[in-house]
Amino acid sequence: MTTMNWDDPLVGMLDETEMVFLDPQWDLMALTGPGETAQRVWEQYAPAEVAAMPDPAMHFRLLGAVLSAKIEALASSMRHDRCVTEQITDGHQREAVLNECRLRATELVMAEHVYSLVPSSTD
Repeated sequence: MTTMNWDDPLVGMLDETEMVFLDPQWDLMALTGPGETAQRVWEQYAPAEVAAMPDPAMHFRLLGAVLSAKIEALASSMRHDRCVTEQITDGHQREAVLNECRLRATELVMAEHVYSLVPSSTD
């Protein structure tokens, strides 16, 4: 089992409030969700950069874990703000709001950290 390299630039993308959402078992996770999407985007638009990576699978698993942590932190914050503003106390409503916030957070995080940052060699 590999251990978290806390000096990795990808981990540096997280601030203290997002670190709590980083899954400590990230290295065992299947490549799904944000990491898989990022890998598909990079393979399509920057195949040379992916080929130059020493371990693309590990890179995209870690990136997926980092992006997932960012998404969950943002979704949690958005849900809190919305539930306070709208005075939502019902558990089912709060869960529905969290799901909506998670979808919006996914859009925002992926736009900022994947779709807009495809390497410049693709220009």
